[in-house]
Amino acid sequence: MRDTCYYCHKETATEDFKHPLTFQIKPTCIQCKDKLLNAPSYETKRKLLAKTGCLAVLILIIGIILLILGSYAMGTWGIIISVIIG
Repeated sequence: MRDTCYYCHKETATEDFKHPLTFQIKPTCIQCKDKLLNAPSYETKRKLLAKTGCLAVLILIIGIILLILGSYAMGTWGIIISVIIG
């Protein structure tokens, strides 16, 4: 069927495609369909953010311990880095 692709707005051969994340059915060309299916999922991004969040908490704890034990420069940098990562 020749129609306008919902994603690239080109008039090409399209077919109805159910988006894997939004579950909406839109007319989509072959190129956009391949891009959507090969794109990294939100699940992968969520796992990466969870890992960096745990890293930020770990660095914050280490920074606070260093601050208490007397290494003020290292403790301060640890807290600043953990806030930036978080």
